[in-house]
Amino acid sequence: MEPMKVVRGQVSSMIDVDFFLTEADQNAKYEDDRIAEIIKGSVYQRTKQRINDFIARCDQTLAGLQDRVNQTESEFSSLVARAKAEQPGSGPSGIFLDKSNPNSVARHNEKVDRHNAQVELHRRIVDQANRAKERYEDAFAKFNEKKAELEEQIREKLEELKPALDQDILTLLGKMQQLAYDNIKNKNNLFAAFLLSYMTKKAYVFLYDRIDSTSEQRAATEIFKKLNDELDSIISGNGHEVKDGLKQAAQYLGTCFHENETLLKTTEENLQHLPYQQCTDNQGETQRLLSLPIETSFQYKDIIDPAELAKVEEQVQKRKAGFEQQVGTVDTYTSKMNPTFDAILNIKIFVEDQLVRMKQNKINVLDPILKDLMFTLGVFNEEDQERYLKKHIQWFRELHKEVNEAISTDVAELARKTLDTDLLTKPTAELLNTNAALLFLSNKERLVQKKQQFLDGIKALDSILAEINELPRQKSEECQKKMSNLLNVSILPLGNVGVLYSIIALIKQFLPALTSRNSFYVQLKETLAKKFQVFFYIHASLTVISGVGSFFVEASTQPILWFVAFTYVVSTVVIYLKGSELKKI
Repeated sequence: MEPMKVVRGQVSSMIDVDFFLTEADQNAKYEDDRIAEIIKGSVYQRTKQRINDFIARCDQTLAGLQDRVNQTESEFSSLVARAKAEQPGSGPSGIFLDKSNPNSVARHNEKVDRHNAQVELHRRIVDQANRAKERYEDAFAKFNEKKAELEEQIREKLEELKPALDQDILTLLGKMQQLAYDNIKNKNNLFAAFLLSYMTKKAYVFLYDRIDSTSEQRAATEIFKKLNDELDSIISGNGHEVKDGLKQAAQYLGTCFHENETLLKTTEENLQHLPYQQCTDNQGETQRLLSLPIETSFQYKDIIDPAELAKVEEQVQKRKAGFEQQVGTVDTYTSKMNPTFDAILNIKIFVEDQLVRMKQNKINVLDPILKDLMFTLGVFNEEDQERYLKKHIQWFRELHKEVNEAISTDVAELARKTLDTDLLTKPTAELLNTNAALLFLSNKERLVQKKQQFLDGIKALDSILAEINELPRQKSEECQKKMSNLLNVSILPLGNVGVLYSIIALIKQFLPALTSRNSFYVQLKETLAKKFQVFFYIHASLTVISGVGSFFVEASTQPILWFVAFTYVVSTVVIYLKGSELKKI
């Protein structure tokens, strides 16, 4: 698209070329600032900058006046508050004044003097507040007056923006028309002249209704007439240049499209060789294996009874055997399906490479000139012909037919399809992403993951089995520690009775274990029996000491020692009985 490079080189400094190639919407609303940005309006920008500078100076002026208003308002508010604070009360009363007492009269006069001084102070403050109020009202009035004056000046200056924008628009159209005319004179740039004329017409239609001044609109219309005359001269005198340029553009797009179309066809042909039937036949079994549950949680950590623990251990062993069987099943099934997976993978690699090539064609070959190409071929769009090329619409319709015959397809439809499909890369990607056989290939990795899940499950179950084997030792040590603590507390007065229930409950809790043949629990039973024998003698001794000691204390203290001796009798009996029970187990 060398002619469009020429056009871009000529107008890129004056206009946002890409906007008019792709984004310009005649019916859309654009702010004046955006229009000036699009056409790179220097007059508008200078005017806008001058106005912004003026507004900044106005803001500074108003800020100074506002500071004065704030200052006077603060002074007024402060004096009002002070006047309120200094408000004098009622004067001293002389009803109970003893005028015959000089001291009383002197004190009364002193009070009167103080009150009068307060009244005078309050009067002076009120006078100051009134003057401050006048200063505040004067500052506020000046601020409002200046604000209104400056706002009017700003409004007047803002009205200068529209004429500035009109001038920029008219200057732009005139320059573009002149460039198109110069290109016509240069016989080597006739197709560039046509494209520039076409772009200028689009710019004219887009900008015309945005011109505010009627005189400027008339001037723009004169430029448009010149454009029509120049377009007439191009088509009537050198129409073959335009035809050749448009045919070359259409052929370039057709070549790009055909290359990707060929790659897409090759992709579709290869996809036909996928083993769809094998995938369908094995989908159910694959999903069954992938949905097999992997549960490794068991409730065993609170179990004391070895018989109950053995049942849990049996369940874990059974679960482990099941997992090992499933690992073998998955391995066998995967080995059976590997030929199918490999066949799919080979085709997948090939078709994905085709898609990569299609994307590279789009990115490297088409994308660099896509906007220019679509703008050029826009002359075959019927709506654009009606809007911009109406005078020569029949000529372009005949040319449209010639171009269609040259590339064996409708160029307008080709352009639309290229944009809608991203040069066929979108439907190709969708085709690969939704292909049943290619999707089935993911099951290979999922089966590998499923096998690993079973192996991890086996490791977890082995860990549980190890914990189950270790649990009797842990429970035995736990029981021994608890019992030692309870027996130690039982030596204390009253503590002996307080822990008896806990001792009985602990033996009852571990009774199923103590009656088992588990080596850890057998050892626990023997250890506890020895402990109970030792503590039996201790409690018996404490019973005797408490009983005998009661005869050597004051009479008032004897009941206490008798009660303590009685509690030790109870604890001695209980410990003896539980110790005997442990020996008989």
